[in-house]
Amino acid sequence: SKEKARNFFSPKSSRSKSEQKILSERNLKNTLNHHEEVSRHKVALECLFVDIMRLLSMRLIRSFDSEYECGFVVGSVSTSNNGSNVRGNMLSAEERREVLRRLG
Repeated sequence: SKEKARNFFSPKSSRSKSEQKILSERNLKNTLNHHEEVSRHKVALECLFVDIMRLLSMRLIRSFDSEYECGFVVGSVSTSNNGSNVRGNMLSAEERREVLRRLG
């Protein structure tokens, strides 16, 4: 509205004390909300990395040995194996059995 526009464009010194107090409280609230949100994100990231390290220690996830392996497993690259086309899987059959065994 017109008053919001007037307050936005008017210098702070021309605003009433109550308007300045309201704006100051609003800015403080926004700053606190931002800090709370950043704290929640930090906690979530810490949990993520703890989970990743746990999965690594259980050998349920691993890195790729080579760029070729990465492209084969993750990509849509088809290769010829004994005359038939074979497409990469995220896990080999042996790795899938191991994951199921460890998860119970």
